[in-house]
Amino acid sequence: TVAKSRAVATAREEVSREVATLRRDVEEQVREDLRKQMMSLGQECSASIEAQVKDSLANSNGRLERRMEELFRDYRAQERSEVRVIAAKTESLCEEQVRQLLWQVEDQTKLAAIKTEEGWHLAQSLQERA
Repeated sequence: TVAKSRAVATAREEVSREVATLRRDVEEQVREDLRKQMMSLGQECSASIEAQVKDSLANSNGRLERRMEELFRDYRAQERSEVRVIAAKTESLCEEQVRQLLWQVEDQTKLAAIKTEEGWHLAQSLQERA
């Protein structure tokens, strides 16, 4: 039973290391994806806003200029809100992926423990026969 406990403990340690690695990989990918999305959104928004502001300022008076500044602030607020929504959705998806991976790893650990126990039973049977 000592060897069986060691085998199970070893399997659990391996699974724990694998889960930790998977979690780090998923978190790193999420951060990278968010960074890319935020950069892309920033570039698109900046180009769009800059073009809108230039056109409006060329054809407007002081009142329209103030209105454009309000729109710019609103647009930036909306952009921040959209980025938060994207980040929340991405985080939620990643958490779900991590949960699924943990379930898979847990199932694999249970299967490995069962196989290990079956191996021990077989070994004991063979030893008793010998």
